[in-house]
Amino acid sequence: MIEISPAYVDVAVERWQAETGKEAILDGDGRTFAQVKAARLGDDAEAPADPPATDTAPEPARKRKTGA
Repeated sequence: MIEISPAYVDVAVERWQAETGKEAILDGDGRTFAQVKAARLGDDAEAPADPPATDTAPEPARKRKTGA
């Protein structure tokens, strides 16, 4: 699967982190996802922000079905 919009990639990484309890690390240099996001968005990335006003929202995460 290839994600086109960086916002959707961010959502996917944040969902993975929430699901696994692990922190995503950039393989190339060892920075955390939070550090990369902060650098990309500027110093205010760590401060809580209002969500952007859009007409659409990312699709909610789905639980995987397990074979029984």
